[in-house]
Amino acid sequence: WEIQIFMHYGVGPDEGAYLCLDKMKGESCPVCEARREATDPEEAKELRAGWRALCWVIDRDNEKAGPQVWSMPVSLFRDINARSIDKRTNAVILIDDPEEGFDVLFHREGTDKRTKYTQVEVERDPTPLHDDDKTQAKWLEYIQDNPLPEILKYYESSYIEGVLFGRGK
Repeated sequence: WEIQIFMHYGVGPDEGAYLCLDKMKGESCPVCEARREATDPEEAKELRAGWRALCWVIDRDNEKAGPQVWSMPVSLFRDINARSIDKRTNAVILIDDPEEGFDVLFHREGTDKRTKYTQVEVERDPTPLHDDDKTQAKWLEYIQDNPLPEILKYYESSYIEGVLFGRGK
């Protein structure tokens, strides 16, 4: 229900976010190179690529927005996976099934780098993706027409290097 992505955050003066070319495509990544060359441990830490879980979500508080792409922090991904296993049988609970899936609830606290997701729960009763069959079909078609790997935006190495060192975009 997700794909792994590796992102560099806080890149350059505008603190942009870019997919890691090394971890995602096996190509030379200027941020990874700058990290290897960094002499300050704190700077090297800031330049590392962070692992995220990219997935399609429906925000139940804003269903009119339809399917939305979200890069979920690894801690929340692990919490959801841990709660998607039946403790008695060890069977996987298929939270992403369009007809018999389960909503995932959690609280968000803080913002930006200080954001924490707590009180993660998987609903006990299955719910369809949407109560209206036409809306559900439209959403599923949209997701199928836009596979996560194909919607990723990669920037050229030279572009990322320019941003990283403040030489403009």
